[in-house]
Amino acid sequence: MEKRKEVGTEFMFTIFLDKVSKRKLSLLRYLENQPQFLESKEKLVEALELSDFLLNKTIDELNQDFIESELINDIQVFCDKNNVWLIEKRIFFSNVIETIYIRNSISFLLIESFFWGNCVSISEFSDQKFISHTIVYKEFRQLKKLLSKIGIQVNKNLQLVGNETAIRDLMSFLFLSIYERDTTIYPIEIMQTIEKSLAVIENNYPDNSFTEYEWSRFIHFTAVNIIRVSSGNMIKQDLALRDFKLTPEIEKHIEKLTTILSPLATEKIFEKHYNAKYLPNEILRIVIFFVSINLLGLSPKTIEKNSETVQKMNLDFQKAAAANFSLSPEIIDSLGSELTRIHFNSIYVEIESLDYKRDFDITYFAENYPEYFSFCLEYIKLNKQNKYINRAKSFLFLEYVLVLVNTVPLKDILKPIKICVDFSLGKNYNEMIRRNIDKISELNIEYHSKIDDQMDMILTDVLFDETIKSTFIVWASPPRPVDWGNFMEELILIRRSKSL
Repeated sequence: MEKRKEVGTEFMFTIFLDKVSKRKLSLLRYLENQPQFLESKEKLVEALELSDFLLNKTIDELNQDFIESELINDIQVFCDKNNVWLIEKRIFFSNVIETIYIRNSISFLLIESFFWGNCVSISEFSDQKFISHTIVYKEFRQLKKLLSKIGIQVNKNLQLVGNETAIRDLMSFLFLSIYERDTTIYPIEIMQTIEKSLAVIENNYPDNSFTEYEWSRFIHFTAVNIIRVSSGNMIKQDLALRDFKLTPEIEKHIEKLTTILSPLATEKIFEKHYNAKYLPNEILRIVIFFVSINLLGLSPKTIEKNSETVQKMNLDFQKAAAANFSLSPEIIDSLGSELTRIHFNSIYVEIESLDYKRDFDITYFAENYPEYFSFCLEYIKLNKQNKYINRAKSFLFLEYVLVLVNTVPLKDILKPIKICVDFSLGKNYNEMIRRNIDKISELNIEYHSKIDDQMDMILTDVLFDETIKSTFIVWASPPRPVDWGNFMEELILIRRSKSL
């Protein structure tokens, strides 16, 4: 029996990066996060724990990588005696560079070779890649150790075996993340079978609305499944679905997909290893994937019925959020609908939760939604004994924050911020300013026309009595960008003071 193991939050991506690559990415990401893409050498050395020599060396290495990747006209790092700065002519996130590093890493090249089954020996692999045998063997041992954590082994023939679902989830995720829309990595007979599969799906589910990303997911998911089945690696048992109930709605789609996809089993690519005995397991895995991308059009309530685990996780979060934010029954119900999708994917579609293993800057949410941020952080900590939450905590943390942002209006949970808008240009001008404030702020703002001791802020173009204790902001008329910037900074400070 396959033993199912949980994916650790530090598993993905970091295993494919050596120390040098991590150091270069750290510098690049640090600069990307600076307002002007600039930082002093003194601060960089301290923040990244580098010597002056190593900092300069890293800059040179990054620029050399940009040259070799033909990106030097789009992105480059410069420095002088005191500062280091980044020039990006187009939006080039560090994830693009990270993908290049991963694609060329020894560990990724090894696992890709194991998947395709074309690695004869580690020694031959080393010779073909012109890499030291010692270095490759070291990477191989480390890779095997890490793969074993999710129930995957490398057998004596240097092929991936073990938890079949984990193998497929991992390889689908890697190919989607590294190759994105590039499908040239797959043989033509694989793509022909995918095209036939897609045609069948579109004819029977004409209302599907694949986004570009979901289209790429479908291609890689289908390709990996076809490759594994055609090589004799069918799903004999899927322990991930042991608590998944087959409700009538799901059984209907299983029956439908079995009928429309079974003819594809006669394709030449499957003639050697296909075993009809395991077709129900394969179809159920396809149904789960289609539910995750909402291809089947099932409502959250319908999906929730299939899993007691999803129901319990939904209820636990709803109770905690309702108690913390005093939510209305309508908001709580809306939360449940969104949580069903999140929890379903985190439990049954590991490729979803793996997608958050890249370095992700959450500063934006901490600064703009501190109430939701703090609540979700604490909720994850208090529920770390739940294996599904612990396994996918990076994914769930961000999803929890997003669902609160999109479902629970900030105006409903924050104390009011009282602002007097009083400009010399009169009533209509004051109304325009108030409308523009509402466009850029979700906060609970109360507008007043008269000043009293309860006022938090006075926004004007006239100087008032300095004895008034409210925060004064004097603008030009009309306001300049710098005026709006100062206003938002003061607004954030007032908000923080009210939440203490």
